[in-house]
Amino acid sequence: MRETLNHLEKERALQAKEIGEGGQGSGKSAISKNKQNRPVVMEPSDAASLTGTVPKDGKHHVYLTFDDGPSVQTGKVLDILKQYKVKATFFVVGREDAKSIALYQRIVDEGHTLAMHSYSHDYAKLYVSLDSFQEDLHRLQNLLFDKTGVWCKYYRFPGGSSNTASKVSMKDLEAYLD
Repeated sequence: MRETLNHLEKERALQAKEIGEGGQGSGKSAISKNKQNRPVVMEPSDAASLTGTVPKDGKHHVYLTFDDGPSVQTGKVLDILKQYKVKATFFVVGREDAKSIALYQRIVDEGHTLAMHSYSHDYAKLYVSLDSFQEDLHRLQNLLFDKTGVWCKYYRFPGGSSNTASKVSMKDLEAYLD
């Protein structure tokens, strides 16, 4: 496990919703907790103000993110990233087969950010209620921790961050987390 989140990881976090604690960093990242000590889903603009993500070197940066894996292409993608010494964020779904578990571990071992994209990726189940959403999120978070030792804290919503198919309003989710 890496000791601290580096500048690139902090910037990649802007493309994700931040959830949870511990994990790949030392706890120095911009993690907010509510009064009940629950993790808070942060808006990217909030994360930017807390992490100081404006590059000071004047250079342009590109952040690679991959959703819905691991897939049949994930190994090839990892090979290419390794060849060019490039890091990325992988927003994964819950798969418990040996090949997927090996890919989760490879993502971590090669220094990439392992992040969550829901266990089921099933909108009908995932967005039916806040409880259903939480159950799915925690199932994936626990799976990834059990298999890799990484407590993932970044989450990308399936269908986008303002999913119109969701029966769970962001206000309800924010109220729960507050």
